[in-house]
Amino acid sequence: MGYELRRWLADRLPEDCTSGERLVALEVADLANERTRIAYGNQMLDVLVHRTGLASRKQIGKVLAKLAVRGVELRVPVRDADGEIVLTKAGRPLFAYEGRKLTLRVPTGGEMPTREVPLWGEHSSERYPHRGSTEAERSPCGGQEVPPQGDPSPQYSSKTSLLKPVRPEQPPAAPGDEHGELADAIAFLEALPAPWGVGPKTAVKLAPDLLAMARRQGWQLDNDLAARLTEYAPNIRHHSAILHIRIVDLPRRTTPTPAAAPAALPVWCGDCADGNPAAAKTGHIRQIYDDAGNGRPCPKCHPSQTRTAA
Repeated sequence: MGYELRRWLADRLPEDCTSGERLVALEVADLANERTRIAYGNQMLDVLVHRTGLASRKQIGKVLAKLAVRGVELRVPVRDADGEIVLTKAGRPLFAYEGRKLTLRVPTGGEMPTREVPLWGEHSSERYPHRGSTEAERSPCGGQEVPPQGDPSPQYSSKTSLLKPVRPEQPPAAPGDEHGELADAIAFLEALPAPWGVGPKTAVKLAPDLLAMARRQGWQLDNDLAARLTEYAPNIRHHSAILHIRIVDLPRRTTPTPAAAPAALPVWCGDCADGNPAAAKTGHIRQIYDDAGNGRPCPKCHPSQTRTAA
C-alpha cells in the first residue's frame, strides 16, 4: 500500500496540524495507492476508525474537514458528467452521497502547504539505503557541495541551514516579458472564491484571454475584477464555463465620476432672516422682507446671490 507515500506525507504535513489530524492523514496515506495516491473502498472509513482510535466515522469526517481548512484536502469532490464539481445547496463541494462512497486522495506537494524537508527526512542514506551513498563531494569551486552523479537532490551550502536547500536562482523576467504576467493571471484565476476558482489546467487555458481582455478593457488583476467575474447569478451550474464567457465578454471598466464638493456657505450678514441665529448655518432662510411680508433672497449673503455675483 502507501508506505512510501506515508513517509512522504509525514515529512511535509504543516507544523500546526494536531496529533489527531496528523494521525488521520498518515493512515489515509498508508491506505492509498502509491501510484494514484487514492484510497477508497466500502470499509475504508471503518479501517480508519479502527487504526486511529477515533469514536466513529463522523469523527473521521470532522478531522478531514479540519485538515481541509489547513490546506490539506484529502477528500475527492463529486463531479458531474461535464467534470464540474457538484455543490450542495449551501454552495459547498459534495464529497459523497447515497450510492457513492467517499474517496480520499493524498495531495501532491504543489496542492498543499508543506514544510521544508530536512536532510535526514528526504536525502539520508540511512533512510534510503537502496540509493547508495549520498555523501557529497566538495566542489573545486568551493562553497557548495556537489551531489553524487545521478542524485537528483538539491545542492546544499556548507554555511546554510540543513532545512534550507540552496537552489539555482531563476533568471529575472526580461522587460516586456509576459511570462510573469501570465503567471499572475493563472494565480488570480486559481484564487477566485469558491465555486469560481479553477484548477491549474483550466487556469492555463483562460489566463491568455483574461490578460488580453483586461488590458483592452482597462482592468487590473485586483478585487474589482474578481468581484466582476464572480457576480452572483441564479441557477449557475457550470461555473468555469460561465467564467470563460464573462472573461471574453468583459465590459470596459468605468470609473465613477466623483461628486462635486458642495460650495462653501457664505458668511451670514446678520441682518436678514429677521436676525434668526439659525441663518448662520442655513442658507435658504436668509431672506429679507418688505412691509407686506414678501421675502426675497438677501443680496449680501444668500448662497444664490453670492454665486451670481461671483
